[in-house]
Amino acid sequence: MRRLPFVFLLSLILLAAACGGAASPAPATPGIGDQPTDPPSGGQPTDVPQSDGPTAEPTDDGSAGTGGWSLADLVAGQWTSGSLKFEISGSESANQDLDLQGGGSITAQGFTLLVFGNADPWVVQLVFASAGGSEQSGFAMSGPIITGGSPDDGVCTFDLSRKDPSAVEGTVECNDAPALTQGGTSTGMVDIKFSFKAQR
Repeated sequence: MRRLPFVFLLSLILLAAACGGAASPAPATPGIGDQPTDPPSGGQPTDVPQSDGPTAEPTDDGSAGTGGWSLADLVAGQWTSGSLKFEISGSESANQDLDLQGGGSITAQGFTLLVFGNADPWVVQLVFASAGGSEQSGFAMSGPIITGGSPDDGVCTFDLSRKDPSAVEGTVECNDAPALTQGGTSTGMVDIKFSFKAQR
C-alpha cells in the first residue's frame, strides 16, 4: 500500500485545523494568493485561462482524479451554496451532513477551495489545483477524526460528475486512509465515502 504524499496531506490537514469551520476565506490554502504572476524560468504562466480559453489536459498518473475533467471548467469566483455527506468506517465510524461555507469557498488563480462545515466540529475542505500543466486534487477532514487524501496516494479516488461555471458535483472514496484523533493519536486506518456539490 502506498503512503499518502506527506507534505501535501499535512498542508491540507493543517489548513483544515486552522480554519476550525470558520466561514471566512482561508489564506493559508497552498497556492492561493501565492502564485507568481510571471512564468517560472522555462515554464508556463501559472494563471489558469477562463472557460473560453485552452483546456489543460489531465495528467496520465491519475492526479486529476477520474472523469477526464479540467480545472479550466471551474472559472474564478465565489461558491455560495452546497452540501456534503460523508461516511467513515473501519477503525473509527462517523457520518455527517455538512453545508457549504460560502465565505471560504472560492476559485482563484488556478485553485478551487470548497469548505463544508456546520456548528459541530466537523470541517471538510476540498482543494483542486492546476499549475505547470498538471492538475491535482485532495481533501482534508478535521473534527473528532483528522484525515485526508488525494488520488496521488493510491488510496483515494475523486470523480467529478459535473463541472461547469455554475456548479460542481462529485464523489470521493478512500480505502485504508490513515487517521488521527484531535490529540494527534493514530486511530488506525479508515474507509471514507462522501458526495458533495457546490453552486453559485
